[in-house]
Amino acid sequence: MVNLRESWRSRVVRLKMERKRILTENSLHQMQEFVIDKYDDHIKMMRFLSSDIENVEIPDIIEGKPVTIIGGDCFFCCKNIKTISFPQTIVSIEAETFALCKGLTEVILPDSIIEIGPHAFRDCSGIKRFVFPRYLKRIETGIFAFCDLFDVEIILPEKLEIIERNAFFRAGRFDLVIPDSVKEIGVGAFHWGPHPITSLQEDNGWYSEWPYGEKVIYNGLQGRITDLYYLERECMLHDVTVGTDIKQFVYPCDYIDGNISFLEEDNQQIFQDNIRHYWDVEDRLKNAYKIMNAWKRGFISPR
Repeated sequence: MVNLRESWRSRVVRLKMERKRILTENSLHQMQEFVIDKYDDHIKMMRFLSSDIENVEIPDIIEGKPVTIIGGDCFFCCKNIKTISFPQTIVSIEAETFALCKGLTEVILPDSIIEIGPHAFRDCSGIKRFVFPRYLKRIETGIFAFCDLFDVEIILPEKLEIIERNAFFRAGRFDLVIPDSVKEIGVGAFHWGPHPITSLQEDNGWYSEWPYGEKVIYNGLQGRITDLYYLERECMLHDVTVGTDIKQFVYPCDYIDGNISFLEEDNQQIFQDNIRHYWDVEDRLKNAYKIMNAWKRGFISPR
């Protein structure tokens, strides 16, 4: 019997031609060094190595093949870059490609791009103007997270349909015009971020964070988290609505104790990962239960 997974891997190996370093010259006659993956019919940029160059010009053709993809982390933490020129051959920018490029001031993406990965421009705190490609339909999670922008102009695509959760999380304080084509805005899309100018009915979830709006179960009843409040030291108070009733639960204590749980498996996994990575420290967990008890006795007010 043919092993389909191994067959797929073999096909990928056959498609991939070569990984190599190449040099290209920009218009200022500076040599730019890249690591590329060369395929049968296209080039994928893997890593930019000339960290001292301020004005990057991505070539459209390398060794007779079009440059179509800028790979994940390709320009990660290249803090000296101020401008980047993109060819019309580019169709995809992958995850965290330009993350922590704090010197970037202006980004104008070509209309050929149809996909931009999560967190592609996170922590790019120097941006003053950013123009999305015209035909992009989806802005993925965290694309401008932690940018802390203020005096900035961001032009969204005319045919944009979806802004995913946390897309502009901690992106800064500025006005953002939302096209009428947008059909869906995720939870936390503008949490500690821009003020959206939109014809859509405003939703508190845009300014909140996970797990706002998620389904939960307690005492065999299904409800939904309809508000979040901060207590202390990362502990939160969750309002859970079932019909006309509202119950309150402390995160993470009530979830750890099994008083309430998430309905969706993905959310339960996020919770378990959070417990493992943050709360699996004896002092933190002890403090969490102290905070819960203090709230129940009225010594702490939610905020």
